[in-house]
Amino acid sequence: DRPAKVCAEAGRKCVRSLRQYPILSREWFGVVDSLGQLARLVQLEGRMPANSKVAESAGRNLDSDGTLWDQEAHENAIRILVEEAKVNLCLRMINEFKRWHYDPALRTADV
Repeated sequence: DRPAKVCAEAGRKCVRSLRQYPILSREWFGVVDSLGQLARLVQLEGRMPANSKVAESAGRNLDSDGTLWDQEAHENAIRILVEEAKVNLCLRMINEFKRWHYDPALRTADV
């Protein structure tokens, strides 16, 4: 349980540092680093064994895999993104980056 708690704390720190900055700015590269760290935490979570205590929880719907808060798999990164209200921010950043990436005029202006 300790490794999961450490991952969750590190993930929360990464998620709380997310802000939208102009592409290729110094701050933007900091956000990219935070997202890379978050991605590594997701990979670590995927290697963790399932939490067997969850199956024993009273009131859990046994016909489903659970929600982000009551499932056996470790998916703290997405849960933290939801709790910290950063999902829409991530989508906006992806959208902005993709528009920049596919528009040669924008890329040339920023470089």
